[in-house]
Amino acid sequence: MDVKIFLIALLFVAILVTATLILTGYFKKCMHGNEKQGGLSEKEKDKTKEHTTNQQKNETKTFQEILPTGVVSIKSNKIEFKAYIDVPENWNKKCVILVHGLGRSHEVWIKDGTVKDLKKNGYCVLLFDLPLHGERGKMKTLEQLAYIILQGSKDIVNAANYLKEHGAKEVYIISRSLGSIVTSVALGNGATIDKAELLLAGANLTYLYEYGAITSNPKAKSEMGKWINTPLVKEIDPLYKLPKYTGQVHFHCGKKDNVIPPKACQYAFDAATSASERKLFWHDRGHSMPKDEYIDEALDFFGAPLPSVSENMTVKNPVYPTPSSPEPGEPPIFILFVLHIEPKLVHGEMDMSSRQTLTEYNNVKNELLWLMNFADKENVKMTGLFNGWYMQLALRQNDLSHLSTFLSKGHEIGTHAHNICYNSTSDKWYVCPSNPDQWFRDAKIAVDKVLSAVGKGSNRAMCAMFPRGQYQNECSLMSKYGYDIGVGNRPEIAINFFDHIVWNPWRPKCINDYDHSLEEDFNTPFVSIDHRAQIGSSTSHGVDSTVKTLKRQFLMVFLEWKVREVYDFEDKIWTWGVVHHPNYGSRYNNDIEQFFKWLNRYFINVKTPKGKIIAVYSTASQIADVYHKWERKHPGRSSFSYVNSDPYPYLTEFAKNKLSNSIYQTEVQYSPNIVLFILTENSGKKLIVVWNKNGTNIKIDFSSYFTGVTKVNVCRPWGACYTRPVDKIYVGDLPLLVEEP
Repeated sequence: MDVKIFLIALLFVAILVTATLILTGYFKKCMHGNEKQGGLSEKEKDKTKEHTTNQQKNETKTFQEILPTGVVSIKSNKIEFKAYIDVPENWNKKCVILVHGLGRSHEVWIKDGTVKDLKKNGYCVLLFDLPLHGERGKMKTLEQLAYIILQGSKDIVNAANYLKEHGAKEVYIISRSLGSIVTSVALGNGATIDKAELLLAGANLTYLYEYGAITSNPKAKSEMGKWINTPLVKEIDPLYKLPKYTGQVHFHCGKKDNVIPPKACQYAFDAATSASERKLFWHDRGHSMPKDEYIDEALDFFGAPLPSVSENMTVKNPVYPTPSSPEPGEPPIFILFVLHIEPKLVHGEMDMSSRQTLTEYNNVKNELLWLMNFADKENVKMTGLFNGWYMQLALRQNDLSHLSTFLSKGHEIGTHAHNICYNSTSDKWYVCPSNPDQWFRDAKIAVDKVLSAVGKGSNRAMCAMFPRGQYQNECSLMSKYGYDIGVGNRPEIAINFFDHIVWNPWRPKCINDYDHSLEEDFNTPFVSIDHRAQIGSSTSHGVDSTVKTLKRQFLMVFLEWKVREVYDFEDKIWTWGVVHHPNYGSRYNNDIEQFFKWLNRYFINVKTPKGKIIAVYSTASQIADVYHKWERKHPGRSSFSYVNSDPYPYLTEFAKNKLSNSIYQTEVQYSPNIVLFILTENSGKKLIVVWNKNGTNIKIDFSSYFTGVTKVNVCRPWGACYTRPVDKIYVGDLPLLVEEP
């Protein structure tokens, strides 16, 4: 074993020694022909530019026509080498080049399952043998190692060009040990590689000369000493090549590596000063890097393929379809807390002069005062929608100060119109289901009088209780009475269709057709904002809105929002809301406190690594105003539209289905930046939703949460899943769903 370690160390030193000797002219006879040394020639750089043009010309072709699966021959510095390309059926137009280490061949990536994992996630792979490795011969003398580095780096440059001119939109690379040295040279010499995953990398040959494994080998150190202090070392040292690379690069290094000491890896990381992103991951290992140590992080780094819009979303507006180009700057999720001040009818009437009505008024007022105090502490915004009876009594008693304070604190007052009308002769509110015009009129008059009396507020928001699916008159009435916001005016319809509320403001069609009640109509004069039923109740409106259900329901919209934020996929306006009825008094106050404190702790004003805020509290008018700006920015673009039996209208149906069929249990603060949201699926399996809010990929050991298993299923929100060791799950900016197998 000692002899084997010695030989490996000796070969590594020989790489560095021989490379410099070649550059000084010692081993020209060992080189194949009279190839140029160092970086790319001007001719090669011009050819690289041509590849970009050729790629653009090829974009109209299918990948089967332009990128073959099988063995191809690639020209590189007057030499042809064989490469093995494997294109999966679900190709995402991204390819990964795999570069092996010293004494190995391309087959190592097949045997350890790396190729399988990459293909499963939609990546094509390109494998090749480094010069004098595998099918390209055998290294006979140490002089040939420099040829391996120099020719190998050119091979990488030309392999990347080949992929891009044959349809790959992005090219990534994974390399190990000697392969990482070769790759570093290629990156510095202009290889068109977008992201690089360098395993067991190192830089600063002078440091390696003094402190690396060669210090125990006098012969090797003597050979290295002939050139280590000459200017020529700059041609082969990653320390001088990596600063030229402007793409994204991640380094994985061993804390116990005695071949490439940890400090040499740190030098490599520090050298990548021009990289648009650079990260360094330390592993408690020597000079080895098994697949399970890095593959999860690599997949997250490369970004698993998003489902295409054409396959997973129904574009309702063909004039202005969902854009294919990125749109950075996803707005936050606007959280709407709605209050419904309901009438309390006795035998279909509410007598405004009765003691019972006055008692009801005082009970509602006390709850409003509690809510304002709660909102002050938790910074929550409320939209209060009042039936006319409450406003009438407030005016009659000149009891307006609490309503004025409500508005002064940034909350909003609007109208809630049940199917009741006011009879001024009898001074009673009564049920009048066939006269919606009077519902609107009587409720609006009372609310407008209060707003006029307090001298503030604008009555823009209306929730009218039409029979579900019977909305033919809604547009004309909303327009007639000046309402431009419909709040919760399509109650539970979306929940019945796909198990959650609509996550975007939109203009719904006014039609007497339940199946088309969520269909978009740009001519509708108001904006609709959906929300869930009574917070804390398991039966209100026939749905469950208990706190545990609200938590998993909010996780649904968060996962959808986060995927779009990570990938800059089409900015939209996002909303999520819930209602409370002050008529219930304090029955649900504990639920209100519990849920909104949960939101505040994990989502409200929390920033992503891109600096985007996840969620904020807003009133209905604030949401509508933001939506109107979005409409002006994107004229004619669909915000949301759905007809019963359409495909699911969002990207993350997989996550939605998982959460719909689960029960929320608890959350665990794993670290300051990582929270585990723990659920139990209906099947009994444990499910954990997790992400790292600072964006760094962190390895987490889930063993204590999944007892008795060695591997778990790890899924991205849209359903790209793979099996990983339970103690080695990399968690980063993109949320993951981790479940028992």
